[in-house]
Order: sequence, then structure tokens, then C-alpha cells
Amino acid sequence: MKRLLILGGIALSKEIVETAHSAGIDVYVTDYLPDSPAKRVADKSFMVSTTDVDAVVDLIKREHIDGVLTGYIDLLLPYYVQICRKSGLPCYATEEQIAITTDKNRFKDLCRKYSVPTVPEYSYEEVLAGKAVFPVLVKPVDNSGARGIFICTNLDEFKENYEKSLAFSPSKHLLIERYMTGKEATIFYYLHKGEMYLMGMGDRHMLKFDDNLLPLPVGYTFPSIHLPMFEKEVNESVIAMFKSLGMSEGMVFMQSFIEEGKCVVYEMGYRLTGSIEHHLISKSTGFNPLAAIIDFAVGNEVDDSSINAIDPHKGCLANVSLLITPGTIKTYRGIEEAKRLDGVLHIFLSYDEGSELGKQIMGRLAQLAVRVLIYADDKTELINRMEKVKNTIQVLDIDGRDMLIKDYSYVRMIQN
Repeated sequence: MKRLLILGGIALSKEIVETAHSAGIDVYVTDYLPDSPAKRVADKSFMVSTTDVDAVVDLIKREHIDGVLTGYIDLLLPYYVQICRKSGLPCYATEEQIAITTDKNRFKDLCRKYSVPTVPEYSYEEVLAGKAVFPVLVKPVDNSGARGIFICTNLDEFKENYEKSLAFSPSKHLLIERYMTGKEATIFYYLHKGEMYLMGMGDRHMLKFDDNLLPLPVGYTFPSIHLPMFEKEVNESVIAMFKSLGMSEGMVFMQSFIEEGKCVVYEMGYRLTGSIEHHLISKSTGFNPLAAIIDFAVGNEVDDSSINAIDPHKGCLANVSLLITPGTIKTYRGIEEAKRLDGVLHIFLSYDEGSELGKQIMGRLAQLAVRVLIYADDKTELINRMEKVKNTIQVLDIDGRDMLIKDYSYVRMIQN
């Protein structure tokens, strides 16, 4: 039986544990936390920090580990690459590939080199000189999860938020961009043996619930209405761009705005996506990218029998992403009922009962409390199922209040 070591036991890593277990693989988890969520479902866990490369390499040798993987945190990717290299285990990326694809500034430079449209930006000096059009967005080049991102509507806000954003950047390097308000879409690729396969493109439906906070996704629908445009105008340039880095294995996702009928890319991830679209991709194409990455990690032959038949236009699918407000979670209600609804593939809960959520979650992806992956025969049925899921699930606080934000309609949001 193969053994997989996961670096970082966050709640999302339970998705890796579950998929690896279904393939008959033993799963070990290590981080510096005694009770991280993925440790509770792993076969074995360790108190070795994921950033202590030599200690993890010693752990791998001692426990006869066959493969290593980290899933959802950009900051852990450089350590993952070093650990794989020092232990001689398969790694889907190189240090240089990770350095470029996790740095928003270097990634955008690469986009411009290959004529992939990207969001306009300003220098610090241009903003101070009055050459920027407000609002602008300030964000670290080397963080993810919407951490350290601020909307600035005037110069005073810019100066204040610039300093705040610096605290979230390990390299103390920020990006200043035009604040975009158009529709959004996310594009997913799988890389295998040097070839790139477009797995899907989903429309990202955003909710703006506070003028001072970033809008956050409350749903994704597949296939995107913009997919034909992307395939015609951008896809070949993206493939050439990633091939120029020598990228040959793993999963890639890119986030983009749709502006004046054009796809404008603003950032990417060379890793699994926290929106766990592997459930949807597996349903629509028969190819599971998470299972493939796990097989690659432990040295198994990747089952690519269905990869050439991937059609990103197939299926009618959605990711219902329910946002939560601060408070203490007493209980979830309606989860079992939601699992029995027509078309529900999978439900993921970000937090345990008893979790205390402070105001710092607001305007960050940490607000995403429940994800429900669903499918339908047509778009009208899909939207109705999204609405039904939203109305079925509750997250109650200690006073019996539903902590989920629900004052929006998928019908109006998606059809507009």
C-alpha cells in the first residue's frame, strides 16, 4: 500500500485524504498544529512543521513515504518543491515555475509577453502624482485567499491601506491595479506529459455586500457563457505561455474579468483550487484531476484514458458557495437534507461546530463556509437547484441566528 504525506492539515486537505483513501492509499499529514482538520481523518499524523524542510525529509525516510503533496496554500508550494527534491520524490513543479506563478507581478509580466490580456496597473509614484484613476486595488504579489487586498477610493485611503497590505506580503512587494467591476470567470487546465488540457471555464458570480469590502463568489456555473470567446482568442496564447516555463504536470486555474467581451486575466494558481471543482470536472468529463495528481505524487501511472476526450462544453454544473458572517457556529442544519436533493454531488464544510469566527474573515475567502457541488440537465433547472440548496442549509450561532448571507437571488444574479 502506497503512503502519501500531505503538507498542511487545513480543512480543504480532507478532500485529498478522502480521494487518496478511495484509491487505497494510506495518508499521513504533518504540520505544527496538534488538531488540524485533516489530521483527524488521516491514517497517521505528525507535529513537524511544513516549513522545516530537513525535518520533513527525515520524516519521509523514517516512515517510508512514497509521495508528497500540498494542495491549496501558495505559501507552502516552495517548501513542497524543496522537500520533493531533497527526498527524491515526484514533484509536478520546479522552484522557478512556482516562483513565477505565485508572484502576481511576475505572472502578469509573463501574460504581457505572450499577449494574454491582463489588468492595468499603476506604480506607487503614479498614484501619488495623481495619474491613477480611483478606485484602485492594492494587494500583495505573494499571498492568496484575498488576504491583504484593499479597495482604495481616494489618496488618503490608498496611503493607509498600502501600509496595511504590506503586512500581508512576505516580500514587502505590492501590486496596484485598476479596480475592475465586470463579470468574472475562472479557467481550469490539467497538465500531463507536457500537454495542456482545457478542462472547463466557469462563470464566477460575485456578491458585493459592503462598499469597503471585496466582492466574494457565491457561485460558479459551468460551462461559462464566455468559453467560446476564450477558446478563440486566448487559449492558444495561454498554452504557449505555460509551455514556455516547461510546465508539464499538475493543475492550473486562472481568474479573469470579462470586459467589453474580452477575457482579462488577473491571477492564477499552479495547484489544486479551493473551490474543489474536481468533483464537477469528474462528473462532466470522467477525468478527476485530484486523483491524477495523487497518482503522480506516489509514483503510480496516471489514468489518462479519458483525458483526451475532455470537452469543456459538456455538462451543466454549479458550485454553490455560501458566505458566513462573524460569530460562533453552534450547529449546521439541513446538511443531510441537502445531500438528498436532486443533483447534489458533494458538500464541503469549512468550519467545525464550535468555531469562533471574528471580523477578520470579512471580505476574504475565509467567509466561504459551505460549498455544494451540483449538476442538472439544463441551466434553468441548475439555477433552481442552486436556490434550493441555499434555502435548505443553515449555519446557526449560539443565539439560533442563521449566520449565512442569503439576501440575493441566483436567478437574478445569473440571468442578468
